[in-house]
Amino acid sequence: TTLNEAMARFPKIFQKLDLAIVKMGEQTGVLPKSIEDLAAFLEWKEDIRSTIKRATIYPSFVLIVISAVIAVWVGYVLPQMAVMLKEMGVELPMATRNILLASDFLRSYWHWILSGIIAFFLFLFFAQKTEKGGILLHKYFLKLPLFGTIASNIAVARLSHNFSTMYGSGISIGNIFNILGNDVLGNRYLENRLTTAYEDIKRGESISRSFEKAGGFPSLLVGAIKNGETTGTIDATFDRLGDYYDGEVKRTVQAMVSAIEPLTILLLGGIFGLIALSIMMPLYDVISTFQ
Repeated sequence: TTLNEAMARFPKIFQKLDLAIVKMGEQTGVLPKSIEDLAAFLEWKEDIRSTIKRATIYPSFVLIVISAVIAVWVGYVLPQMAVMLKEMGVELPMATRNILLASDFLRSYWHWILSGIIAFFLFLFFAQKTEKGGILLHKYFLKLPLFGTIASNIAVARLSHNFSTMYGSGISIGNIFNILGNDVLGNRYLENRLTTAYEDIKRGESISRSFEKAGGFPSLLVGAIKNGETTGTIDATFDRLGDYYDGEVKRTVQAMVSAIEPLTILLLGGIFGLIALSIMMPLYDVISTFQ
């Protein structure tokens, strides 16, 4: 068998893009160059993945800590102190009463709340499995502040790197668009826009014009593709675009991390301050009564 056919026997390891690049390298006699391009792309993909993982570690840890602290103080400590203060005849302030009401609500209906959260995520999971649901969810995800920008930049970077690699390997435009529109970009909406753009290309439109008519792609990408078509350097154009959006992904992720850290500190301070006030205010009333 050929190398491509042997690799195709292990679909959990080698993706469709990997197989397409190797197959084209075998057919055109440039397999070493194709393997080199594929290795560079896989290194880039792993670098982006590790960057995102590092960015999510701190917020995840803080979220777990906040949840644990709130659960202990609001679910156990504050209700115990409230009982003691009521026995002493101290009138609880509004902030303390509101927190106790929230605590009672959570303790009484926590199973319904948990079931609702699980049902919501199950709905999203099964909705994105359908074609229309996945496209719609991914479309609105791109509109989220910061997270949507990161997802868009990652998808465009993948588009640029993959297009440059496959075009340089000699793969036809039709095969390139078929591969890119099949779970390669990581965003179903942009993959759908890519398929729509290819339909216009088959009718004679230029690549840049078809991307512009399809919508969803940044104007910088469309303008750069138009320039590449005019100068006959479309593969180099996509290569430069890939490098640019690589940097954009890293800058956006770093901006997200830089924004999350102070926001997390403010959130922690606000929660602990509210809890402390709800405890200290009635204690202050008790001390005032003794004096």
